[in-house]
Amino acid sequence: MHKSIHTTIIRQFCLTAVMLFLWGCKSGQTEVLVDSQRMSERSAEGVVEQSKRDGDAAEREEAMRRIWEAQQVMRNDPPVWSREFYRLPGEESLSFSIGDTRDGYMIHGLALPTPSLDLRQLSVQYERGLAYGTKELIDLLADTARFMSKRYPGTIMQLGNLGAREGGDIPYSISHNAGRDADIGFYLYDVRTKQPVLPSNLQKVNRRLLSDNGAYVFDVEKNAALVKALLTHPRVRVQFIFLARHLRTALWDELVAKGESQDILDRFEQSVQVHASHDDHFHVRIYCADHEICAGCIDRSVVHPWHEDFVPKQEQCVAKHRVTLGSSRASALEKAVALQRLAGIDAAAIDSRHVSRALTDDDPQLRRAAANVAPKVGKLSGALARQLEAETDDMTRLAIVGALSRVDDGQTVGAFRRWLEAIAQGGDVGDARVMAIMLGHILHAPRAEYLGTLVDLLAAESMVPFREALQSAVAVVTNHDLCVPAESAEGAACAARYRQWLAAHGKETRDQWVVRGMQAAGFPMTGLNHAAIPRLLDAIDGPKHVSVNAQLVLKRLGNLSQNSLEWSVDDARWHYTRYFKKRQKKYKIDLSDRDERGRKL
Repeated sequence: MHKSIHTTIIRQFCLTAVMLFLWGCKSGQTEVLVDSQRMSERSAEGVVEQSKRDGDAAEREEAMRRIWEAQQVMRNDPPVWSREFYRLPGEESLSFSIGDTRDGYMIHGLALPTPSLDLRQLSVQYERGLAYGTKELIDLLADTARFMSKRYPGTIMQLGNLGAREGGDIPYSISHNAGRDADIGFYLYDVRTKQPVLPSNLQKVNRRLLSDNGAYVFDVEKNAALVKALLTHPRVRVQFIFLARHLRTALWDELVAKGESQDILDRFEQSVQVHASHDDHFHVRIYCADHEICAGCIDRSVVHPWHEDFVPKQEQCVAKHRVTLGSSRASALEKAVALQRLAGIDAAAIDSRHVSRALTDDDPQLRRAAANVAPKVGKLSGALARQLEAETDDMTRLAIVGALSRVDDGQTVGAFRRWLEAIAQGGDVGDARVMAIMLGHILHAPRAEYLGTLVDLLAAESMVPFREALQSAVAVVTNHDLCVPAESAEGAACAARYRQWLAAHGKETRDQWVVRGMQAAGFPMTGLNHAAIPRLLDAIDGPKHVSVNAQLVLKRLGNLSQNSLEWSVDDARWHYTRYFKKRQKKYKIDLSDRDERGRKL
């Protein structure tokens, strides 16, 4: 399912580590929240944890074990990053936000500093593995939490989603990709005791400034102090804080009543933006740091008057990188850095001739850099396909195959088919990671043109290590799983069934194959149109090949870009159901029979 086996291995390691790391974070503090199944109390400060009053001792012991394991993982060095990022001397310890908050990613993301007496991440968010941000974001949160704890002794900042360890798409938000977004829970107090509370999850606050259950009150004073602290951090600049209108109004009134300066009020007015869905948390977004601007970090939307305009700096960086690419004195590393960062800032500024030359350079690192930026430059898939035939360096070959998979045009199909056909005809499999990339690409972009070659490979004895992946690829392309589990080791028998199937249906389009497969799996539809959306949402829970095709069609119908195939089935169903449920009128469908997670009401 991944674009390379290198990526797969690393991500599997990351996921294992993250699961261990995140299971335990049901407690952000050893003093307050070690046991999430009981009500704990810090009487000196009057902070009360609102959680289950009872619980099984074995469950508590298991939670403690997970906490201990998580803490061990947190102390480990981060894994080798799946994205190759070129650094100049002196940049080794820096974190980088690359791209924008919707489509970007992160290099050397840092985890929240837990355990801590000043901040914690809520358990449900921690278990998702979304505890990472750039150094600047983590500094902002830690410094602000420390400030609030000193001003209001015993106060603990509660956090929701940050980002994944390397950034990238998450199913819970269209942003949070690049390590510059964080969700902060509201400060609340008990409606009866007037004491601060730490609910076990984010709490929606209505227009009366009460939680939906009426138990908690939105602490206007503390929340206003929090916003002011965020907006006035001495080093990190906040671009936006998204918040529901009625809560924004309450905080504005509080700041005015406190006699805050015009500068604070101006910052609040321009930075705190109304967003109706943010009635249970603050969504904070920071600007790119100076060192990130020349590396490809992108600030969308406005630049506030108190923040330096990044455009002149970007223009200087572009000019500098272009000079480096054209210089005969620049080292291969310097040119690799220039290519990678220029592609992040302004790919249109890259002369394709520089990329073409770099693809055939003697230095493999520079060839890899050229391969990685080629999809953004465009019209270089032919050069990539030619270099694939000539490439001798394993890592660079992986980069070229990965680049071709991102282009996904006729050159990619031709190059991949030639590679796979040569193996089917008895050629050397070579680097297993190349095969993994190609099969992963086919799962994400299935085409009928691959089917005959894939079936031939399925029958080949040399393909035993890849048989499961091949069966998945063939099943996704046809949307039919004809392999009998008891015969999983007999690729020839499975291949024979697919040859018979192809003889009967080879003249149909792949969309017709998909519809047939949906019908056979119990999800009736007549076409892959808007009317099919409800059944496609149901099909996400179907067999693997059906689920994959359902998600691919939903992405196409909604013009979506998130790679849901790397999420859990539950997260994918939630993501697509929520998206189409909000747009029922546009697509002329009725999803009133299910909630946003796709569960039938």
